[in-house]
Amino acid sequence: MLEQAQPAPAPAAPSRPGMLESFARGGGQGATLGMGDEIYAAGAGALAKARGQDFGPEFERQLAEAQANNRRAKEEHPWTYAAGEVLGVIPGLAVAGTTALGARALGLVGKNLATRSMASAGSGAAIGAIQGGAGTGGTVDERLRGAGNGAVWGGGFGAAGPALGQAVGAGVTTATQALRPGVHGVSRQAATMLADDIANSGGPAAIRQRLNELGPDAMLMDASPSTMGRAQGLAVLPDTRELVTAPLVARNQGTNRRLASELESALGPSPVPTQVEGALAASRRQVSEAYEPAFRDARAVDTSRLANALDTMLVDLRGPAREGVARARGYLNIPGSRDLDPNPRALFETRQAIDGLMQGEANSKVLGQLGFVRQAVDDELRAAVPGIKEVDARFQELARQSEGLQRGSQVLDGGKTALRPVELADEIARGVTPEGELVGPSASAYRMRQGTRAEIDRLVGTRANDLEALRQAVKGEGDWNRAKLSQLFGEAEATRVFNAVDREAAFRDAYRKVVENSQTAQRTAAAGEVAPRGTQGSGPDVGTVVAGAAGGVPGAAMAMGARGLRAANNSVMRAADIDRNKELARLLTSPADPRTTVLIDALAKNARGGERAIKAGERARTLAQILMASEGERASRQAPKSLQFR
Repeated sequence: MLEQAQPAPAPAAPSRPGMLESFARGGGQGATLGMGDEIYAAGAGALAKARGQDFGPEFERQLAEAQANNRRAKEEHPWTYAAGEVLGVIPGLAVAGTTALGARALGLVGKNLATRSMASAGSGAAIGAIQGGAGTGGTVDERLRGAGNGAVWGGGFGAAGPALGQAVGAGVTTATQALRPGVHGVSRQAATMLADDIANSGGPAAIRQRLNELGPDAMLMDASPSTMGRAQGLAVLPDTRELVTAPLVARNQGTNRRLASELESALGPSPVPTQVEGALAASRRQVSEAYEPAFRDARAVDTSRLANALDTMLVDLRGPAREGVARARGYLNIPGSRDLDPNPRALFETRQAIDGLMQGEANSKVLGQLGFVRQAVDDELRAAVPGIKEVDARFQELARQSEGLQRGSQVLDGGKTALRPVELADEIARGVTPEGELVGPSASAYRMRQGTRAEIDRLVGTRANDLEALRQAVKGEGDWNRAKLSQLFGEAEATRVFNAVDREAAFRDAYRKVVENSQTAQRTAAAGEVAPRGTQGSGPDVGTVVAGAAGGVPGAAMAMGARGLRAANNSVMRAADIDRNKELARLLTSPADPRTTVLIDALAKNARGGERAIKAGERARTLAQILMASEGERASRQAPKSLQFR
């Protein structure tokens, strides 16, 4: 008995693709601009050719299989397949957009919207043509029609991409700006303007450093040209002028008080030179009285040997030197006779007279000869009057102090007579070295510091109204005065003096720029930035006239109503702008304190949030434009037949 033939088993049904496979296949097609199946089939055909088989049949078989798999994946999970296509196309276009050429081709950059739209239209048409020709399949004519449809629709979507991207980016920026936290106690408008000023000033660190340099009387407006310009603009507007200028006027009135306080803190109280010199003169008079007890134990002097030596000198000397020595020789005689005076008091007066001759003499030759004579007289007095040198030392110390006081008043002088720092160092060293029988250091250097301190006080008192002149007088043209003040008072104290003068000069400059109407052009430009809306006035209502002519009374009424709404809106906006400006005026003129530092940091943080919002908007614009550039061909396939090439 014959066995019954068994039927051949039916081919297994293809497995249903999952969501992950659908997403992956869509991503592959998107990344290759719809040519993934063709690329895969071409690879399979090339392998067949390498094995000695025909390229064509294998290519066709693999292409049909790949297209069938993609079709099933799309039918089973259209949303994941579409998401894969969209996300797949983004990286390739984004990479192209990172290059200058690619960015221009995609229309991501350009001078204006029209230029970017034209560039994006070209790139969209090219992408659409590639996707349409590759995704259509079929005959050459069918592929050409698909490419044409893709080019037309891709070009249209590409042209619209920049405008849509711009709108999307602006929306994202606005939404992100609205969601970011504000600055406590500061309106969003005021915070935005101040944050811009801080950014233009080099950031919060630069602002804080400048305010620290200027001290507690500084205001935020002093921190940089940007904040100064903002204050200048507000000073022009009638609603904020008083708020800006009143604090500056009050600060300017305290200039002398602040300078005096800072100088006293750094250098000590200022002496009055005439009072100091009067006290020194009184002390010298008291010391002079101490000579009388010394002469009670004095013995007679024999100046014959000195007189003979001077007579010998006069034989050879000529001119002013001979005249000076002759006068000194004559002082040794009893007045009216040729006999030498043995009285030690007379010899003391002779020394005083010689000092008088030397004080007004400029000839070095004469001074040398008179100095020799004085020393010889002084030696005779030392031997004849016990204790006189101790009194001399006290008197000489007081004289040195007077000289130091006078010299100190010349330390800051300029010009050819300016004292060099090295010369001052030598004088200070000599000023503390005792002379003669003096025990302990001399106070000459201390008096020199007093003289310099008094001179600084005099300069402040006479030049505070011209702080630039005071600055020039105290600081000088180079760094000599800084070095000299450092030698006299210490480096830290000298720095405080210069900083105080610089600070007050900066405050005076701010007062001049804001209150005294200097830099008019800058003030006008800055005022335009903060001018409240609706303050510029309005021209004739041409719109109402035209509407009335075209639509009669109803048209004119509607136009007037619209004008009234605009006026009401401008009034509200103007009030908001005025409130913002008043807030800015108070913030810019508030004294610098820890709260100002907190405000600066908060404003900088708020500005960084604004920058992030802008960047988010830019990224959204780019993404929207890239998606538009890749969606033209998809729209062409989904469009009605009447809107496609035949």
